[in-house]
Amino acid sequence: MSGEFGNPWLVIGLVIMGLLAVWLVLSLLSLGVLGAIVIFAFAAAQGFVGIISFVAAWVFLFPVMAIASFIVGFIAWLAEPPSEERITKRQDVRPTKRKPPTDPHERKKWANRLPPYENDY
Repeated sequence: MSGEFGNPWLVIGLVIMGLLAVWLVLSLLSLGVLGAIVIFAFAAAQGFVGIISFVAAWVFLFPVMAIASFIVGFIAWLAEPPSEERITKRQDVRPTKRKPPTDPHERKKWANRLPPYENDY
């Protein structure tokens, strides 16, 4: 035995294992938070009822929501973020915006995306 702490390799190993455990816990928490953000974004798109349902689910179904958030976060983490090349390519494909026609009949077709205006964004 060397000193108060025993074998120095044991102490070094325990410190390394502790750091790995902290890293693993923080990684799992970040996946859970990412999943909760994705689920909240979907709930917010549904409006006020979606947000209330999201909060109520966290209050009344905490274990289920925690597991679902982790799973959704893991899936979102696995998803490939769009690259700059794909974003630029997508923008190049978009048609140019046209100004609304002045004729009321044509303007109604333009507003309702009827032909020949169905592809205008």
